[in-house]
Amino acid sequence: MNAYTPDTHLQAPLGNASTTVLRWAALIDAGNALALLAGTRENAESLPARDFADALSHCPESRRRLADNAVADLAAIMESGLSALLAGHQRGSNTRPAARALWREYLSARDSVLDLVARTGEMHLPA
Repeated sequence: MNAYTPDTHLQAPLGNASTTVLRWAALIDAGNALALLAGTRENAESLPARDFADALSHCPESRRRLADNAVADLAAIMESGLSALLAGHQRGSNTRPAARALWREYLSARDSVLDLVARTGEMHLPA
């Protein structure tokens, strides 16, 4: 039996910051799927993963740890929320109101993480 798991593989050689960047990229994809379910034309990506990685690498360690935790929390919320929405959608339920509520939560959490890692005066995040 192989003891390899993706989380073990990512954290050992890459470290927490890289794991957070990979989660960020996955959250952008999940956010775009959620936008479709919510019926919005907005784009989930306000900061590409490459730029997020740069911002994360330049923020103080204390804010980096907070960002790591916030991104992990958002990933957990999105995973369970999208699973529920997709299950309801597959059964033919109207999931748009719930998807819109999750979309608003996603945007709020995403923007909070971006505010946390933004370097004052050096990086201007899109509005």
